[in-house]
Amino acid sequence: MKRNLLGAALGIGAMLVAGQAMAEGQLHIFNWGNYTNPKLLEKFSKTYDVEVTLDGYDSNDAMLAKVKAGGSGYDIVVPSDYMIKIMIDEGLLEKTEPNQLENLRT
Repeated sequence: MKRNLLGAALGIGAMLVAGQAMAEGQLHIFNWGNYTNPKLLEKFSKTYDVEVTLDGYDSNDAMLAKVKAGGSGYDIVVPSDYMIKIMIDEGLLEKTEPNQLENLRT
């Protein structure tokens, strides 16, 4: 289950933040506070040799304001379901093609 959650989060996050990753070997995630298991991030970091930085937010409004301000540096942002449409309408999301993600296994 945890593996599926991380895969889903990474797949969703890839479509949620317009632009490319900020730096090779680093991954910056913006997710609900206390939602992501730190041990899972540690395992991901060791497995893929990437430094993971996780910042949390406590409301969709706070997340949206920070993303809209620009320059947040996040590679992955994980909003609630209703916020996705709002972010699409505001041009804040980037489309992904899951079948083209070579490391995504379901």
